[in-house]
Amino acid sequence: MSKQSFLCPLDGYAARYLRDELIDGAMNELHQCGKPQCRRIYNLLKVRNGKKQEAKTT
Repeated sequence: MSKQSFLCPLDGYAARYLRDELIDGAMNELHQCGKPQCRRIYNLLKVRNGKKQEAKTT
């Protein structure tokens, strides 16, 4: 997967790449919002598909 940056879907701050993680049998690229008050972790594929959901991490 490419390590590209994107903007947090909630506040528009730049998100940084964290890691690739196996979720539900597929590799997912996780990014974290750069805003200090937010810090949400996103699954890049879900954001691309318009779902804008937080990644499920354990």
